[in-house]
Amino acid sequence: MPRRGPTHASRLLSTIVDRQILQRDRLAMELRVPVALLDQWLANERPIPFERQLVLANLLIERVPLLAREGYRLRDQLRATIAYHTHVTKTHLTAPVSRFKPLRNDSPRSAPGLTRP
Repeated sequence: MPRRGPTHASRLLSTIVDRQILQRDRLAMELRVPVALLDQWLANERPIPFERQLVLANLLIERVPLLAREGYRLRDQLRATIAYHTHVTKTHLTAPVSRFKPLRNDSPRSAPGLTRP
């Protein structure tokens, strides 16, 4: 199985630990997981479950003002994923209608009275 690169959530976890915003044991407690599992997430050895990513997003929004914006971004990303997988989002069989009218071949492209080459 190919390894995936770091996700937004795993980058946020690394940021929290690297900047010492929360210690690893405190972060694991807030996410309600063992420290060993948190370490696996930090090393990108295991994917972070969806519900733990949501807990992380809420933790950032509510308790880490420095990263609150990133928490909102992660939460919105998770909501979009839910919408996609539950088929709530709209898909189109054809391209949406443009609000701009395409130029017709018989319409003048230059000022009136000028001939086209």
